[in-house]
Amino acid sequence: MVIATFRAGTPWVGQTIEYDNGVFWITGGARLTAAQVFEYGQASQIEWAHEGMREWVYKTASAQAPPTSMPPGPTFVGGMPPTPGPRPKMSKGAKAALFVGGGLLALLLVLLIVAVAVAPNSFSTLRLKRLMPSPLV
Repeated sequence: MVIATFRAGTPWVGQTIEYDNGVFWITGGARLTAAQVFEYGQASQIEWAHEGMREWVYKTASAQAPPTSMPPGPTFVGGMPPTPGPRPKMSKGAKAALFVGGGLLALLLVLLIVAVAVAPNSFSTLRLKRLMPSPLV
């Protein structure tokens, strides 16, 4: 059954949309959903075979459309989700490594602060320029 014909300005100008055995087709083999056919109609890209086709395709598209609301989520006792379980425990070696690494980082930071406070000029850019070789003249 012919449903509609594509208008000028579409890639399928002059080709028809047909319906056969529950399937919409563009002449030449491309398969369509009822929603796609309805969208072409909404965009005025097709000329309906007759006015009743528009309503019939709309009803068919509505019947094929997935539900618009989300399915209900899980329900929890008291309305609150359960609290997460205990965190995995760290091994003693991992705790020791973390403690030693943090201590070393803190010590390095303290030494850097003390060095800058005691001899601020040794970290200046002038000192660095003297240490760098001069460009060839």
